Amino acid sequence: MPNQIPGTLRLVALIFILSGIAAGLDVLVTSFHHEFMLGFVVAGFFIGFGLLDYKPIWRLTALGFLWFVMVMAPVLCVLAVADPHKLELKLFEESIVGISAPAFLSFMIWVLLFAFWQYRVLTRPDVRKLFYQRTEG
Repeated sequence: MPNQIPGTLRLVALIFILSGIAAGLDVLVTSFHHEFMLGFVVAGFFIGFGLLDYKPIWRLTALGFLWFVMVMAPVLCVLAVADPHKLELKLFEESIVGISAPAFLSFMIWVLLFAFWQYRVLTRPDVRKLFYQRTEG
């Protein structure tokens, strides 16, 4: 069955895996600064492999993550417009300052569109069916 994985589903799974790895690296780097931060995005690693194995629970978890992103992206956009002077982006505990509100809003729009695309892939009837087929034999 693994060679029957649709390309778009494989890509969504890979994105979850890579985001999980990046979040894991972030946790590792922050631990060297004597801080411990466990981001729930680390679960993306397991979600990605669960999607590749057609595990329904991991599909539902992925959909939950995507709903969270689709709700929070507009909220963050409103907060960015309300107080554009406090925009700060951290990458591996290093602050990247000077992010303008328009740049942040553009980025968040892309994040939102990307989340919608991933959601659409996971809810397509042909993809959904893969997770709920019973093995025969």
